[in-house]
Amino acid sequence: MRLRLYEMGTTSPGTCYRIDQFPAGLFASQSGDVVSFNDNLSQACELEDVGGVIFMRSVSAGANVEINDAPMRQGTILPGDRLRLGQRSFLISYECMTPEPPYISQFQIQE
Repeated sequence: MRLRLYEMGTTSPGTCYRIDQFPAGLFASQSGDVVSFNDNLSQACELEDVGGVIFMRSVSAGANVEINDAPMRQGTILPGDRLRLGQRSFLISYECMTPEPPYISQFQIQE
């Protein structure tokens, strides 16, 4: 899985956070910077790859985590969703990176 969080709401080009290993913890530092990696000390939420879909779970009772402007404790997030973590907003983008080829389509043509 390859997850990208594109920062929104800034006047300059925002930061793109790349997450390629799961589960991944996210939290906002005192300065408002978002820090990812697996730091279990101050996590606001945890992201996990569940069957090719990203599942978010809030792990901190006081965490201000919103998906599409709605507070969320846990649930699936999809590409195009907006994640708000503290004072920062991000556009979610991800793609499944598997070594397995996709299923082959089989069509039946009727005359």
